[in-house]
Parts: sequence; C-alpha cells; structure tokens
Amino acid sequence: EEEASKFSRYPNTSVTMASYDTIEDEDELHKLLSKSENFEERKKIRARMKEIREKKQKDWEAKRLQREKESGDLVKKKFELAEKEKEKFLKTFEQTAKEASAERERILQKGEDILKDKVKHADEDKRRTLETFDKLAKQ
Repeated sequence: EEEASKFSRYPNTSVTMASYDTIEDEDELHKLLSKSENFEERKKIRARMKEIREKKQKDWEAKRLQREKESGDLVKKKFELAEKEKEKFLKTFEQTAKEASAERERILQKGEDILKDKVKHADEDKRRTLETFDKLAKQ
C-alpha cells in the first residue's frame, strides 16, 4: 500500500506503456518490475530501464568528449602561451645581445683610445728625454 501510494499516478501499479515513458528513475522502474507479474508489462519495464541506461551512457560519453575537448583546448592554449613567452624572451635576448655588443664595442674603443693616448705620452716622454740627452751631449 505504501508503495502504491508512492506510485499514485499508477493506479494499482498497473502502469500503461505511455506512463513508463515518463519515468526517468531507474529505481522506480525496478520497484515496478518487482511488483509486476505480467510478462508483457515486465518486458516493457525492462525495455524502459534499458533506454534510461543507454541515455545515461550517451550523456556520460558526451560529457567525457566535452571534457576531453576542453582539456585539449587547454593544452593547446598553454602551448601557444609558452610559444609567445619564448618568442618574447628571444626578442629580449636579441635586444640585450645587440646592446651588449654595442657596449662591448664602446669599451673596446675606449680601451684602444687609452692605449693610443699612453703610446702618445710615452713617445713625447721619449722625445723629451732624447732632446735632454742631445743637449747634454752637446755641452
């Protein structure tokens, strides 16, 4: 009786095929199956249970494919982001290398200028020393 009241839309648990199509709960169908003694009715209930399981499986598979696609999209986005970061890093590296090269050239040029200046001063000192020796030798 308690079960019959639960299925109040199914008078005396004799449910028509049309009402089986409206039931989405597999447990509810299972209870109806266990109460039914009519072979044809049981066959209809099992068929509906099978439809519900197939629908659940189909829905689950669709969700799985969607998750798989989203996961693939996420991996693709991460890869693209990594490529952009790599490109940005390489551009920065190239710019730094150019600046460092220019700075290196400037430092080398400065070093050469200092050496030339030292050679010039050394030549002047040498010339003065030789002039001094010449003057002393003539005296």
